[in-house]
Amino acid sequence: MSRLEGEGTGRIGSGRRRLGLVVSAVVLVGAGGWFAGTQVQSPADAAAAHTAPKAGPVTVAVVRPSLTASVVATGSVDDGRRVSAWTAFVQPVLDSPLLTVLTGAPVVRVLVEGGRACGVEVVEGGRTVAVRSAGDVVLSGGTIGSAQLLLLSGIGPADELRALGIGVVADLPGVGANLHDHALAPVVYESARPVPAGTSNKIEAQYFAKTDPALAAPDLQPVMSHVPLPVVGQDVPAEGHGYTVAPGTIRTLSRGRLWLRSADPGEAPALDPRYFEEPYDLRAMVTAVGQAREIGEQKALGEWRPREVAPGPGVVTDDEIAAYVKRNLASYHHQVGTCRMGTGPDAVVDPLLRVRGVPGLRVADASVMPAVPSGNTHAPTVMIGERCAEFLISG
Repeated sequence: MSRLEGEGTGRIGSGRRRLGLVVSAVVLVGAGGWFAGTQVQSPADAAAAHTAPKAGPVTVAVVRPSLTASVVATGSVDDGRRVSAWTAFVQPVLDSPLLTVLTGAPVVRVLVEGGRACGVEVVEGGRTVAVRSAGDVVLSGGTIGSAQLLLLSGIGPADELRALGIGVVADLPGVGANLHDHALAPVVYESARPVPAGTSNKIEAQYFAKTDPALAAPDLQPVMSHVPLPVVGQDVPAEGHGYTVAPGTIRTLSRGRLWLRSADPGEAPALDPRYFEEPYDLRAMVTAVGQAREIGEQKALGEWRPREVAPGPGVVTDDEIAAYVKRNLASYHHQVGTCRMGTGPDAVVDPLLRVRGVPGLRVADASVMPAVPSGNTHAPTVMIGERCAEFLISG
C-alpha cells in the first residue's frame, strides 16, 4: 500500500503558482474476493474501500488481481478554490505587457503567407480582424476546435477541403481523424437513506482495473458518484436518494473522425465517434459492468442499497448487458486525437508540436495525443502546454 501526495507547479516567465493537485491513492494488491471492514460515511467511501484523507492511508480491502488501484477523487484545489489552467497560468500575468486577452472574438482562420503561418483572423465586434505574429502561432482550441480551425484554414484532407470550396494549404489526411474517448455506462442504485452531498465535483471515487489480469496496464476506470445518472427509458431516484457506480473503459480501440459540414466557421463540425466499432471495446464495457455490480452488491454497501435500479435484475446475460450499454453509453469527455502527434503519413504534428507542412504553426492541446491516456486528460494536457512553451523558448 502507498499514499501518493504531490503538488504540480505552473511557470510563466519568473512567475510561479501552485496548481495544488493533491493525489491521495491507495494501491491495492491481493487476491480473493471483495472485503471491507471499516465504518464508512457514504457509498463512495465504501466503494473506494478506504477512509477519508484526514484519517490517513488506511486500506480496508483485499481485492482481486485484476484491480490495481482504488483512488478517492482528486481535484486541482488551492486554498479551498478550484484551480484551472486560466487561474494557474494566465491570471497571474494578466498585467504583463506581453499579453493581450481578447474575449468574444472567435478565431476563424489561420493566416498563411509565403507558406508560413503568420497570424490568425478573428471576428471582433462583427468585423473580421487580422492578428499577426512575428513568431509561431499556437492553436489550443481542443480536440474539436483545433481540428476545425485547421480544416477551415485549408489544412487537412485535400479532396474534402476542395469539395467545400476551401483552398488547400497543406494536404494532411490525419486532421480530424483518430477521434476517440473514454466511455461510461451507469449502474444505478436506490439508496436506503439520504446520500450526503458530494465533495468532488460529482465524482467521489474511482478505481483502475483490468478486464484480464494478464494485461500490462489497466483498461478500466469506473467511477463512483453520489448522483443517480440518467438511464434511457427508466426512472432513476432523485439526487440524494440514489447513487451510481459507472463502469468506464480507458484503452479504447475504436476510432472516429471529425469533418466540416461547410466552409462557414459558425457551423459546428460533424463528429462520428464510432464507439464500439472495435468489438473489444464493447466486451471491455460488459466486463466493467460486471465488476461494478460486484462492488454494488458488497456487504459494505448493504446498509445503503435496497436495490439495483439499472440495468436491473432482468439484465443478466452478456448480450443483454451489451444492449443496455449501447442504449446508455456516456462520454467521459476525454476526447483526443484529431491532430495526432507522430512521424508517419497520418500524423498532423511532429514531436515538437509543429504542424507538418506549415512552418510557424503548432498545436498544443489534447488533440495531439495519438492515444488517450489511461486516466483523466486534464493533467497530460497541461503538460503538453508546458512542453510547447519550452519548445518555443528554446527556439
